[in-house]
Amino acid sequence: MAVSGDLPSTQGFADRIGPSIAGAPAATSSENEPEGEVEVEFRLFLEGADGSSIALSDHDIRVRVDLRGRQEADVVNREVPAMRYTGLRVVFSEIEAEVDSGLINGQVVSGAVEVRLRDVALTVVRPFSLEVGDGDRIQLLIDLNAAVWLEAVDPDLKTVAEEVFANALNLVVR
Repeated sequence: MAVSGDLPSTQGFADRIGPSIAGAPAATSSENEPEGEVEVEFRLFLEGADGSSIALSDHDIRVRVDLRGRQEADVVNREVPAMRYTGLRVVFSEIEAEVDSGLINGQVVSGAVEVRLRDVALTVVRPFSLEVGDGDRIQLLIDLNAAVWLEAVDPDLKTVAEEVFANALNLVVR
């Protein structure tokens, strides 16, 4: 399992799972695009077709990746039972971007931008259908899609609504 701040569109040829966002800006390499990092803390669970839930880690995972998606961070490598899986559940306890420079929605925004969580955690589920056999190696990538949710930042409060973040999140099966 890996995480990217914003998967470049040229890498999206794998099975991308998640809602498409109408009118969402395409990722570009413009010099005005925000620079910085996004840090998230979360737990991961695979949902089995039989109703089971398998935790992919025994503790919270904290990862920091760049906003533009120039690198991916490997977060967990785990052997799971052979069976059909129907979804990935990600439970976020913290989501914050540190914007160093660039424009967001035509405005200069810098510093910490926080995804405002209504409760203690934000649960995002991405349904998919994946049959895992004995010895199979499957790679999943969580695309935080930062370019999309940062466009919704309130420039005064430097916050983003959790629904915007949740709707922007994509899952890629490689």
